[in-house]
Amino acid sequence: MTRDVERGLVHVAFNGTLTAQTAPLAYAALRKCLVEQPVAVLIDVGDLHCRSNVVVPLFLVMRREARRQPPVPLLVVAARTSSGSALRSALARYLPTCVSMEEARDMVARLPNAGRWRHFRFAPIPLAPSTAREAVTRCCTDWRLYALIHPVRTVVSELVSNAVEHAATDVEVTVAVRGHFLCLAVRDGSPVTPQLRDPAPHDRGAPLDIRGYGLRVVTNLAHTWGSEITPEGKVVWATLAITQRERRSRGTVGP
Repeated sequence: MTRDVERGLVHVAFNGTLTAQTAPLAYAALRKCLVEQPVAVLIDVGDLHCRSNVVVPLFLVMRREARRQPPVPLLVVAARTSSGSALRSALARYLPTCVSMEEARDMVARLPNAGRWRHFRFAPIPLAPSTAREAVTRCCTDWRLYALIHPVRTVVSELVSNAVEHAATDVEVTVAVRGHFLCLAVRDGSPVTPQLRDPAPHDRGAPLDIRGYGLRVVTNLAHTWGSEITPEGKVVWATLAITQRERRSRGTVGP
């Protein structure tokens, strides 16, 4: 799996033989690709060997997972080989397919939200939360999501602060529009996932400690949030619902 942070793409190459025993591993790998809300996931099956009665159910489950709110497009890349043509034929009914990465990137560039994806990288310094707040403010302003500016600033500030304090590694922030949601993903190098703390009784003899409640703020402001362990550390993500008025102004309100 490789990430194209310039275009907002994730490339996944499935190699070898796909069986009923290895299909869950492929599914788990895809789920990890979705947490950062890329513009699209490009799945290269050119070197994959399998039967249609294995690959079709797997990709149907993948499609269902990718279509959960907020949805992420999946594109299948299968070269013009005998095995690639067979896979492309089997999967074309369910997912967009193409014969090269160049064709897949051209298809992605025409997606409605292809331009509403930004990626930022911050050093683990005290100024990182402030810089992240300004970055997401620019995104909301550029995309005319004015009602989300303050909640998104608060959420990204909490997530980046946690990453700086507890991971002490570079922090990557992804901001994207997916369907009716604005999505945030914060990646760091620590595999320790954040835990929502239960409020503890206050000791009257001790100073008031207001630390440790950041995730409760995130819970109150976000539509959903969660975390996923990655080979390099973890990603903590959050989604915030775009108001109906702003969806209408962007022409994204459905029937």
